[in-house]
Amino acid sequence: MATRIQINLFDGRGQAISRARKDVLLSVRDGRSDSFLRTFVDAPTVVIERECHNDLRDNHTILASLKGHRDAGYMPVKVLQGRTSEVSLMLLPRRARFEFNDFADLSGSHPALHAILTRSFDDPPRAYELLRSADREHALACLMNIVEALVIAEFTPEQRQRLASLNPPLANPPRPSLAHYIVRLDTQLHVPERDRFFAWCDAEIATVVANVKDAYQKAPDGLHPGATDSYKQVVFGEANVQVTLHGNDVGVDNDGMKLMKVEFDIDYFRDSGAHLLLEVFPNLLKRLALGKASRDRLTDPISVYGLRWIADRQSPTPQSRRFTPAYTVGPAL
Repeated sequence: MATRIQINLFDGRGQAISRARKDVLLSVRDGRSDSFLRTFVDAPTVVIERECHNDLRDNHTILASLKGHRDAGYMPVKVLQGRTSEVSLMLLPRRARFEFNDFADLSGSHPALHAILTRSFDDPPRAYELLRSADREHALACLMNIVEALVIAEFTPEQRQRLASLNPPLANPPRPSLAHYIVRLDTQLHVPERDRFFAWCDAEIATVVANVKDAYQKAPDGLHPGATDSYKQVVFGEANVQVTLHGNDVGVDNDGMKLMKVEFDIDYFRDSGAHLLLEVFPNLLKRLALGKASRDRLTDPISVYGLRWIADRQSPTPQSRRFTPAYTVGPAL
């Protein structure tokens, strides 16, 4: 029985990609590799006919390729009889540049990020401009990716009710998301990097993250020196945030709130085995070959941006809004 898959193609700014000729290569494979389609297209939206078999063959892998751009793909895209399945892919330029929002705009468009930056620096606008500089921009993009990923993954009413009924109870009512437990960045000992940042958080974040197991699950902490516990998002297929607690690094803010140092990073893969084999190990080889100072040895925030953007648009879990960090990616000038 025939059904359809609609493939939507976007550029690094989240705009429908426009092509004057058929130079985008689409590759479509079913779940058992019994059927393989390759075709060139010139439109931002393509609809293809597939067969519905009610078995593994209905789970398709979609890959888009364009010269001068990074490949983009997603799996599984399941076809259902009588319905059109959709997948949205972002084609990022290989030679890319960041296009950051102005600091003055963040209070309206990304209030949680604005609040974190404001609490972290004596002169937030100047600090923001320094982070936007060429040698720090990857770290700023990483920070924006992670905070955005946390903000839009708001706790559900059921999760809030569960947190509100804990015994012993939380000192304060549950906040909307883990991002709202971040008090300020730790800029004294840990400068934000292109793959992670450290922050002082309300210490209750440890209790909260341990009690939303349907959103965050225990994760290995062996790659995080000084960690006492670690949890990872399980909402998306790729680009989930890992929240690593440093329970021995504690303090108190000026208002008497108990603080804990927390390490936030974001991985390409949800599965720990895939993360070690396909991300950590290759990055280690790059470190040995290129040296510790090489940026290529660390997780790339542009790749994370594309993966999370795609995964977010395929997620069945309702979010407060779509993944839209305070920057886009355009072609290098």
